[in-house]
Amino acid sequence: MGERATRWVWAGLVVALAALVVPAAASGAVRHAAPGGSGPAASCPAANPCEIEAAIEDPSVADGDHIVLADGDYNLTETLTVAGEITVRGRNPGFSGARIISNADPAIFMITPGATVRDLTLIKNEDKGQGFLIANGTLDRAQVIAPTSNACELGSADAGNARIRNTVCSAGGEAAVLSEQDGPGLEFGILENVTAHSFTNQTVAILARGLNNGQVQLTGRNTIALSGTSGPGFDILADDEAGGSSADVTMSNSAYDYVANGFNSSVTPIASGTNIGGNVALVDPGGRDFRQLPNSGTLDAGAPPAGIGPVDFAGDARIQGSAIDIGADEAVDRDRILKLLGKRVKAKRKLRFKGRCQDAACEISGKAVIKAKGKKKKTRKLRSAGAAAGSKAKITVKVPKRLAKRLKRKGGRVTLRATGTDTAGFIDRESKRYLVKKRKR
Repeated sequence: MGERATRWVWAGLVVALAALVVPAAASGAVRHAAPGGSGPAASCPAANPCEIEAAIEDPSVADGDHIVLADGDYNLTETLTVAGEITVRGRNPGFSGARIISNADPAIFMITPGATVRDLTLIKNEDKGQGFLIANGTLDRAQVIAPTSNACELGSADAGNARIRNTVCSAGGEAAVLSEQDGPGLEFGILENVTAHSFTNQTVAILARGLNNGQVQLTGRNTIALSGTSGPGFDILADDEAGGSSADVTMSNSAYDYVANGFNSSVTPIASGTNIGGNVALVDPGGRDFRQLPNSGTLDAGAPPAGIGPVDFAGDARIQGSAIDIGADEAVDRDRILKLLGKRVKAKRKLRFKGRCQDAACEISGKAVIKAKGKKKKTRKLRSAGAAAGSKAKITVKVPKRLAKRLKRKGGRVTLRATGTDTAGFIDRESKRYLVKKRKR
């Protein structure tokens, strides 16, 4: 029996054992883990969190429990097994808080249909095996990075029990997303709002494969398959050994460009039905920035699957345009980049205003139209400003000496016409009128 076949047999045994040791009634307890945690494994209280292995794998874990991971890096050397009907999640929605760094194969193994893992990043360092292996269960709002191995593998003997959604799987091994059945049997997998990215053109973005009379049925909805940075590789490959082996990949509202089929296998043709060609523009996928640019054909091109959830992989709201975006990322509404603050400004040689960069770091530029009472309008450029995401920026404009004196004596108004540009190239233009208070005598 091959290594993969052995792994799936082991999965079946673990599921059977889990049914014996995990209580049938859901306790609904909340257990807490933190990097370097050493709290009591029987309870893992918020005030004294456990190490991550104890929080998830201790025999006291019961169906219905929630394991909450504090922000920070969890460095692991052995497989983390999610065997119960539990939810493992980061503290806040989105991938950016809890980060698991592992060289185990697989790094995380999920085997129970009702299990959910969400709101975290997994980095698989070892150059073999899988990052996240799903025999059953759901991976949601996550980012799985495997520079030299496979990122995500899924497949269940029961349709609908292995699902990846709102997630980035990025790899430099054989495949970013793999669904494989080695030996007689049929495996099912579902991808919903997934971004499957390969670091090189030797890595397949999505690979479905049947071996030794194995069969695979993989369904993708609102999914991006993006191969290779050094040339076109396979976005989607459905492969088999002929005979009784097969692999079928059915895609809808998805974006991909390069496909290939085996003897008995098939992929939904490129740009057929509701699918689009690979008109995908991401900020910097090689640098792990999977946000979509304004010119990406994937914006507003999806159809929301049932239960997709209210936010994307980064915790940003779905839907922000006329329809849901394809891929793990929902492009942030352009109107949310910049917000000008306040209503009045003091009369000085340098007029000082405040703005806020809403959801990402931004640079602010523009001009001020200044009108002192009894004088014509004057236009002056703003001094360039910037701030981190959610932070305030100090915006200034230098006023000619005579005009400043006039404003101090008589007052007036200023119309600020500012442009905010974030790191992804999104642009937001904001205009606001301010009163200039004259100085009291």
